[in-house]
Amino acid sequence: MKILVLSEGVKDVKFMNNVFSHAMSNVEIDTLSLEQLPKEAHQTEEAERIRNFNEKFNPYHILIKSEGGKSNLKRTLSSLIKFLSGENCDLVVLLDLDGGNLYSFIDEINEKLEMIYGGNDVLIEVNSEEDRVDSVCMIRCDVIINGMKVDDFSIVGFPTSLEDAAGIGSHDDAPGEINKRIKRLAKEDSIADPIIQFVT
Repeated sequence: MKILVLSEGVKDVKFMNNVFSHAMSNVEIDTLSLEQLPKEAHQTEEAERIRNFNEKFNPYHILIKSEGGKSNLKRTLSSLIKFLSGENCDLVVLLDLDGGNLYSFIDEINEKLEMIYGGNDVLIEVNSEEDRVDSVCMIRCDVIINGMKVDDFSIVGFPTSLEDAAGIGSHDDAPGEINKRIKRLAKEDSIADPIIQFVT
């Protein structure tokens, strides 16, 4: 089974890339950071990469995407959730909760789904207890279309932010130091192992 990760930013992509690389051997990982592309290329590149990723003979096991911020992540998840349901890939959403909680995020996505599809034709429902370990919390959700469960997916959240969990302060602007701290966090067994067990 393939894994598609939707996240907020470039640091999230680096973190998840390190988590998967550290915990799993012989996996091919592709990444896409929309904020590093010209704005006019976003939709085309995103659609093409996801379509190609889902192709049977695509060599990648994991695609990790950043959306360029939480509002873009919410929009992308809301617009893709119906399309991705039933595809041959597990969906994982990674985000900063900024002091909020997973349930509020789920409520916001359901509001967006109601605006897109009208009524309760497409919605997501929590199907597990929230699981908290060290610096992350995780939950599984069902995708409900016309009253029937058609798929499920995982949400992984940092209670405040990835930067807080990795010890990256506003004064840390050297890319090498930031990458080192992200890599160190991703290799912590108390973080990486539960994430891998939860999303695979």
